[in-house]
Amino acid sequence: MFEVLNQSLHFNGVVTGKHIADIREKIATAALASNTALWNLSCQEARWVQLSTSQSPPPSARDGASLVVANGAEAYLFGGRGDGPIRLGDFWKLTVQADDQARWTQITPMIGTPPSPRQNHVSVWTGSSRNSILIFSGYDLPTYDSEGMNDLHEFTLDTSTWSELIPNGAAGSPAKRLLASAIWVPGRGMLMHGGLDYSANYHRFADLWEFSFSQSQTGSWSLLEDDVPSGRRSEHAAVWASNLGSGGKMLIYGGNNRDGTSIYAITGSTWAYDPNVAGGQWVELDYGASRSPTSAAWSPTRRSMRVFGGRDLADEQNDVREWSSDGGWKLVDYLSGTDPPKRRFHSTVWMAREDGSEAGS
Repeated sequence: MFEVLNQSLHFNGVVTGKHIADIREKIATAALASNTALWNLSCQEARWVQLSTSQSPPPSARDGASLVVANGAEAYLFGGRGDGPIRLGDFWKLTVQADDQARWTQITPMIGTPPSPRQNHVSVWTGSSRNSILIFSGYDLPTYDSEGMNDLHEFTLDTSTWSELIPNGAAGSPAKRLLASAIWVPGRGMLMHGGLDYSANYHRFADLWEFSFSQSQTGSWSLLEDDVPSGRRSEHAAVWASNLGSGGKMLIYGGNNRDGTSIYAITGSTWAYDPNVAGGQWVELDYGASRSPTSAAWSPTRRSMRVFGGRDLADEQNDVREWSSDGGWKLVDYLSGTDPPKRRFHSTVWMAREDGSEAGS
């Protein structure tokens, strides 16, 4: 499992973790820091080890980027906020060759017009048949006084082509926003939940939308729920728990759930949404450590959601926590070595090595 963590004043700490016995899992972390360190979290050996990217210069320092895994062994990084602040629009691929080696590759040239430079957007991979990455929403202005965006773009990996599927402000789209969450449901489409509108006195959304290609090649949005039981929130984490229940579930965790204020109201509430039940079904799970912003990834082999870092009411953190259906939340508190720096506004993904090994644990 890879956690790429992006935080202002930090850069590129990639944390990889390997787990039990014959099959192992990675946690990779790319956190904005004044250095470009990559870190390996060996959960089998319970220690942190620095990785090397000496053969490939990493992306510039940033926070608020998106990172998504495609085809198991590749992670794609888009945008974020650089120094200045400057909104970025570059596009990178991350692969891991070995326990101590990773490689960044900037994707260029590309066909078509990419999304505008932005931060705090969401991205998902559409699966092997379509093999594309969707970029939705975010923030592209130099000051924090806008509602965000609601345009939707697609990057086709087979042809390195960008396409704008739905322009910014188009009718029938979710309201403009940033700091939402999104996951891809195989055979169905993208589920998008929550987010923030700065311009409306820090309005946080409680809606759930689905984007699907079932009706056309360019896709369309459908509002599933306007006020979900889990409530309003932004800066939260969402994962697709592919082997939880009969057909998979979306898990959401943490975030800021206070509407109409810039004051942090950090939550640790955790919910499961089952799209396979007619009309959808929400179930509240165990309460975890309160974190916002935060991110998480699902390990299908461990059948658990893992969270790294984030902010509580006091400070940024750099701990590892895990939720499973049979054990609830627990702190992974047995790690040795030098921990990566504390961080927030980061991204977390699960991925295999480039040779296809260590696809789980």
